[in-house]
Amino acid sequence: MGKLESIPRKSKSDAPIDRSDAGLLPLCPTRLGHVIGKVSTMTDAATGDSAKDFEDVRAYTLEGTDESELLARQTECTFIWAGKDGYPMGVIVNYIHRDGKFWLTATEMRPRIAAIRRDPRVSIAISSKGSGITARQSLTYKGTCVVHDDPATLEWVLPEFARAMRPDSPEAAASFAAHLRSPGRVVIELTPETRIGFDSTKMWAAAPSAAPDA
Repeated sequence: MGKLESIPRKSKSDAPIDRSDAGLLPLCPTRLGHVIGKVSTMTDAATGDSAKDFEDVRAYTLEGTDESELLARQTECTFIWAGKDGYPMGVIVNYIHRDGKFWLTATEMRPRIAAIRRDPRVSIAISSKGSGITARQSLTYKGTCVVHDDPATLEWVLPEFARAMRPDSPEAAASFAAHLRSPGRVVIELTPETRIGFDSTKMWAAAPSAAPDA
């Protein structure tokens, strides 16, 4: 659900960004050339609905501060890559979002690491479930990965990752980070290129008669 939009790449000459910034890269019009359909201004007097059906849901995208909030409050995603046989495979894992990129971690022994070294094209799907956001929201990003095993990357990502997973306990975060520091540990840097967003509040505003109970 939602619209497909492209995210511009930064040039290598761009100045580095403070890693504490959880903001988003600006979005550009979709690569497919879609234009969001106009929402009908005709409202059914009996139901209050301006949408007669859900054939075209591109107007119900998630964007701006709502997108930023979901990325900041959620820590879980479905990470999807291509296996040797070409079939997509996915697992539910944790992530952090910094500098307009997604950062994940695993060990070299995980099959997905060999897979993304072979083919770095991946996608991730994020929902609002469990984030504390009451509205049903979702984001899907397509992009490319780089696998890092250098000490410098590990030293800033792992503590940051642990603090995001254990925000209420510095002691638990420190213990979590210590457990992550194993010999085969790597960090996955995912640079998003296109995305699809969905915000149910826009859908139910257009079709209140079909909305779930509060």
